[in-house]
Amino acid sequence: MPEKIGVFVCDCGNNISDTVDTKALAGFAGGQPDVVEVRLHRLWCSEEGREEMKKAIKEKGITRAVVAACSPKQHEKTFQKVLSDAGLNPYLLAMVNIREQVAWVTKDKTLATKKAQSQLNSAIKRVRWQKPLEKTEIECKKDFVVIGAGIAGISAALTLAQKNRNVYLVEREGWIGGRVVAYEDVFPNLDCAPCMLEPKMDEVLHNERITLCANSEVENVKGFFGNFEVQINKKARFIDAEKCIGCGACYDACPVKVKNKFNGNLSERHAVYSAFPGVLPNLPLIDKENCLRFKNQECTKCQEACPFGAVDYAQKDEIITVQAGAIVAATGFDLYDLSKHDNFSAGLPDVVDAYQFERLLSSTGPTEGKLLSSNGKPPASIAFVHCSGSRDKKHKEYCSGVCCAYSLKLAHLAAKKIPGIKVFEIISDWCLPGRGYQEFYNKHSGELSKIIRVEDVNSIKIARGDGDIKVDYKGGSISAEMIVLAPAMVPKGDASKLAALIGVNLDKDGFQIPEHEKISPASTTTKGIYIAGCSSGPKDIAQSVLQAQAAAGSALSAIVPGEKIELEVATVVIDEKLCGGCRVCVPLCPYQAISFDEQKKVAVVNEVLCKGCGVCASACPSGAARNKHYTVEEIFAEIEGALS
Repeated sequence: MPEKIGVFVCDCGNNISDTVDTKALAGFAGGQPDVVEVRLHRLWCSEEGREEMKKAIKEKGITRAVVAACSPKQHEKTFQKVLSDAGLNPYLLAMVNIREQVAWVTKDKTLATKKAQSQLNSAIKRVRWQKPLEKTEIECKKDFVVIGAGIAGISAALTLAQKNRNVYLVEREGWIGGRVVAYEDVFPNLDCAPCMLEPKMDEVLHNERITLCANSEVENVKGFFGNFEVQINKKARFIDAEKCIGCGACYDACPVKVKNKFNGNLSERHAVYSAFPGVLPNLPLIDKENCLRFKNQECTKCQEACPFGAVDYAQKDEIITVQAGAIVAATGFDLYDLSKHDNFSAGLPDVVDAYQFERLLSSTGPTEGKLLSSNGKPPASIAFVHCSGSRDKKHKEYCSGVCCAYSLKLAHLAAKKIPGIKVFEIISDWCLPGRGYQEFYNKHSGELSKIIRVEDVNSIKIARGDGDIKVDYKGGSISAEMIVLAPAMVPKGDASKLAALIGVNLDKDGFQIPEHEKISPASTTTKGIYIAGCSSGPKDIAQSVLQAQAAAGSALSAIVPGEKIELEVATVVIDEKLCGGCRVCVPLCPYQAISFDEQKKVAVVNEVLCKGCGVCASACPSGAARNKHYTVEEIFAEIEGALS
């Protein structure tokens, strides 16, 4: 039985009709096979136009509809609803974009009309092959998992918990606060970092909706948007949280000392330790790799020293399985390893990076806030070297955007602690893009002894002389008692491992890639996975918090208790009879929607994750993968229409 095709041509005000002869186009459509109705309207998307279209579909018994108008991105859903209201399946619609693709880019009216006829013919031939498709919905879990308990992760967790959702906050370290908790003051207003962060951390610890999994890692993630299953390895602390009051009696009893990574390896800690005074949660942990007892030695000194019997060597790692509707990844950043840089002598005494200098300034740091050189005396001069390993193709080509501001802040704090100190800033240029950054520079740059501008910071050479450290650059040299390097911000070392678990793509530098850099910066191409903070690129604190709240807001709006999730309709299906099990499609899918059934030896599409992009269908050598709304028959019919 032949189809009854209705064609609806739009003038779009004058946007189309000024360039395309829409009456001639309507006449052309009327001469095509199976076209039973052709109508021309000044604005089909108007209320009057929609009502006329609906009436025509019902009265003429139209079984397929073609709309020649604007971009499907603008009004496809509008006209699909008209078809639904008229009792016709919405996926029996074909739209022809004769505004953006014809009228707005073709000046000659004759050529424009001819081009519009060709595109309209394609749609008429294609729509005959289109099949009715039905929408499906699924129930979703309402809880969330946030990975990383730095400033971004904390902000995301607190935002999610405000709407009475259960949040599992997973942190690899034994404490929360991330990088920010290590700072003394933050720019541009020199706010006290602990004063700013501690109320938020305390709120996390006392919020009954937030389950903190510190000293834990995400081991595996299964499932899809609305129905993730997350396995969390909660590692043993060997400390009973119910008994421990954080008195610290166990620390000094421990005979082992190792470098304290939290202090940038500028101090030592014991095998049983807390990272710094005032740590939250106020609970030590035993470093299994360095503890003598876990090296088959009979040491129980920390257990003997504990007055509350809180040390428990028998504790075991525990795997927790959490059901979640969405996941927020906020795993933070590291600093570029400057030992890879030949010119900077990184690691020499008094050649420190910016994080180490932050710890020297901090009241909870290795010198309790006293700024001291390796000889135990305050330095008389300091040189800050910007762009260390940054903006250089040999190292990291990008600018982190915050280093100039924090180097100026560190210089100001150094001058405040040691009146009369000489402070040099070695730069190629200033980068001060953030709110209040320029004002901060205007206020404090006068405290600098000298600003040395060089063409390429990475070409300077740093070496220790007889006393001071010498910095040679093109056109001169200086000597200073301490050097502070400002390295590039880089992703965590195992960022690729987490990315593989949660289905997030990474850029060439290893940062997480958002769905769209401008209009969807907190979402990813894997629906239900959101990103926040510096794991998706260098940011300052305010930008990290902003992205975290955007991620949480997006997750909350996507996962609404009681509501079902509407799935993509135009998905791909794989014909098991044709599938040869080559697995070509599996790694190509940008949405992680295809898996391999080892028992049947065929590829399987998870229609919840599939977005119908067609990458797999185009790559399938056997033709087993087929998009339900872009079949081979539909595409060839469209091509035939364009060429005839």
